[in-house]
Parts: sequence; structure tokens; C-alpha cells
Amino acid sequence: MSTGRSVGVDIGHGGIRVAVMGGEGAPIFEQQDTPVDARGPGRGTLDTDAVRGALRARLGNAARVTAAVPQSWLAPGVEGTPLDAHTAGLRALLSSVTKAPVDVVSAPVAALAGLLDGDTISAEGRWVVVADLGITHSEVVLCEFTDNGPRARTWASTGAPDPAHDPLWALAELANPRASHPQLLSFARELLLDLKYGQLRHADAALRHAKEKRAAGDPEVWQDFRLYAQPDLPVGPALDILEKRADAIEAVASRLHRACPEAGGAQLVLLGAGACFGPLREALLRGLGRTGPVAGQADGSPEPRPAYDDPVRQHAAARGAALSAAGRITLNDAFQHLLALLVHRRSGTELVERLAPLVADPHTGEAAFVYDPDRDRDAEIELSGSAALALWISRGGTAPYAPLPVDTAGLTLTPGRYRIGLRLDSPAAPVLVFVSVSDGATVSRPLTEVAPLAMSASAAPPSPGGSRAGHGL
Repeated sequence: MSTGRSVGVDIGHGGIRVAVMGGEGAPIFEQQDTPVDARGPGRGTLDTDAVRGALRARLGNAARVTAAVPQSWLAPGVEGTPLDAHTAGLRALLSSVTKAPVDVVSAPVAALAGLLDGDTISAEGRWVVVADLGITHSEVVLCEFTDNGPRARTWASTGAPDPAHDPLWALAELANPRASHPQLLSFARELLLDLKYGQLRHADAALRHAKEKRAAGDPEVWQDFRLYAQPDLPVGPALDILEKRADAIEAVASRLHRACPEAGGAQLVLLGAGACFGPLREALLRGLGRTGPVAGQADGSPEPRPAYDDPVRQHAAARGAALSAAGRITLNDAFQHLLALLVHRRSGTELVERLAPLVADPHTGEAAFVYDPDRDRDAEIELSGSAALALWISRGGTAPYAPLPVDTAGLTLTPGRYRIGLRLDSPAAPVLVFVSVSDGATVSRPLTEVAPLAMSASAAPPSPGGSRAGHGL
């Protein structure tokens, strides 16, 4: 790998996928099994030392590395709980094998960008649902096509993956009840990595038939089904295992649909090994309140295009991450700037100014208020009808602070003392919050309404007439 290449990495419990862009020639796509710790309770315990060794040769000379991670690792969605500790661990792992800057982006959004770049799907309509149906972790993400590329608007997930509750491991134990731990690992891995849609048609038919007979009250269990040359799997117990996962996926899709009804009619893209199992696909559709075709799949067609085992689909997230690393597309639309409020207070006969930071936690959804270190509590800031809101901004969190032009005409704030804070309704949606000290009345406004230049990635905005008027504490 030559210097100057941009690398996208997608590390799953089944496979590591790497996309390399830059230098001469066409993009490079590589894939290998994810090393598994044989001492773990099941398939999902990664051997981090082996992962580090596998990545070192691929990332050592990279100019920039971007990792694709589950959307729910980045910020709260419909269900609220982020898995940011996983993101921190992945950053540390990648930073141990490369000196290049490491960024992290949403895997579903990156996959959508990768499929668009590969002309596999088209940007039809405004909305698209990307359903990443992993076996131990699934998430459904409502994305919006914008002029700047796909963006995640809201999502729901089944929560953190639990290696101790792995349906593929349970299927392996069902098919090989007397197998050793290494043999079970091998079979579970084959189920995960070698799923080919054409070979699953009989399995799906068997599962669907068994489900219909069970719903009709027929206790007879239909014939066993066979995946490739592997041992037979009893249909009834296999259906029990998969339907528990299906129930979780249906609940996730239902939460998303209730929160955003537009998800029901959106274009739908399926990713992940779980998409190969009919009961899981059908549960997703039920949760979204629909029965229509999946994106890239014509009505009546038994096989989606591209197929679930198609390399374009399998490398979609890594490809999108590499596009982001190369600067060809911006996938991380989080608010990455730092805001501060210029305040002043009397110190004897002097007027002392300082920049009080507005720092919201993207994982809580709660407002963080300007702090008064002298009183060890939220600051109370005097606002009058004629006083401008003195906001300053540090672009990217690294540039020097500069005044940010604001327009408070739409705030309709009664003159008085306020607690002023910042809230992130989503990674890309900062909101200013004003709470009246006198009566607790709250006014919230998107930052982009109050300061239209806030989201601009351009150079520092012009100073508003050179004024440094601040707010009194």
C-alpha cells in the first residue's frame, strides 16, 4: 500500500472489509474473516490482537483512515442509548496500527454512499431506509438524500451485541449437538459468511411452510432443511431461534415507523447477514407497515440485485468510508464546531470579558448550560431587547474563536435574566435553549435559524462591525 492512499474499514463479527482509494489504478477491495477468540463463549468474541495484526499491513502507510461503525454507536436514536464505548475502543485499535488520522462514520450511511457510488442503487425520492440486519445487532436507519450526500435522520437499534445470545451459534449447536467448540465456531462462521441467496431459497421455503402450519395449529413439523453441505437443521427449533430475532427486528422497525411515518413508504436497502433469512426480512417489512419490494428487487423477483453475497453489497460500507477518507464525500455531518458566549462581569472597577463555552453532550439529548465558575452553577445572563446575542465559534474545534453573526429577531425573548444552553437534537442539529430565571419559561431555536452561518465549513465569518459587546452575568 503506497503512501497517500485513503482507506475505509468495516469490521464486523464475520468479516473485515477494507477499501483503498488513491494512488494509481482502480480502487482495491479486500476481505478476510474476522479473527475470533476461541476462548470466548461464542462466535462474537473478537481476537483483538489478531485483528490488529491483520490491519497493520493494510493501514500502515495510509494517509487517512475512516472506520464504518453502527449508527447507534455515534449518537442516540429512537431508543436513546449510544454505544460510544465501542467507538472509542475501535479508534484505539486503529490508532495502534496507523499514524494516519482516524475518523468514524455511520456504517449504514457509508454503505448507502458506497452503493450510490457503485451505481448499484439510485437516489430516487427523498427518503431511504437502510436496514442493517446483523445477527447479534440490527439497526434500521432512516436516511435522507441531500445535495451533500445521504444523511441519517433517525434510527432505532436492537442494542449492544451480546455474544452469549447469538442465533447463528444456537443454529450451529442445533445442527451439531455433539460438536466441539472449534467445530461450532467453524459452522457458525460458515453460516455467516457463505450465505448465498439462491441456496437459501429452500431454507426460507421450509421455514415459511413450518410457520404457516404452526399458525394453522398443525403440530407436524415439516422436513429438515439443509444449508449447503452442512448437517440438517430441524425446521421447528430453527424457526424458534430465528423468530426470537425476528421479534426484536420487528419491534425496532415499528419504533422507527412510529417516530417517522415516512419510513413506511421509503426506498428500502437491506444489508447484513440477517437479510438472508426470510423470517427476519419479513419481520422488518411488518414493522415498517409494508409489503412492497426491496430496493433493487423487482416485483416477483426471487433474488435481489445485487445479491446478498455480491461483493458490491458486502464492501458497500468500506467503500463509502474510503470515499469519506478521500474527501470525495462528507458522511460525518455532526456539528463539529465549538461555540462560546462572550460574557463580562465587574471585577472591582474593571470589566472582565471571557468566552463561556457552550458544550452539549451528543449522547444525552439534554441541554448543557453556560457555567458560572465563580458561583459554581449555571450562569444567569442578562438579555435586553437591544442586546445582540454575542456568540463566537471555533471552526472544527481547532481554529481560533471568531464572532458569529446572529439574528435574534425570531427569538421574541422578554428582557431579563436567562440560563443559556446548547442541545443536540441529532448530531447535525444544534439547538439554543433559553430558560427564564424569573418564571422558568423556555424558548428553543435551532442554531441555524439564529445563526445561519453556524454550519458553514468555510473560513471564519466576518466580524459583526468589530463589536465585542458581551453579556453581563
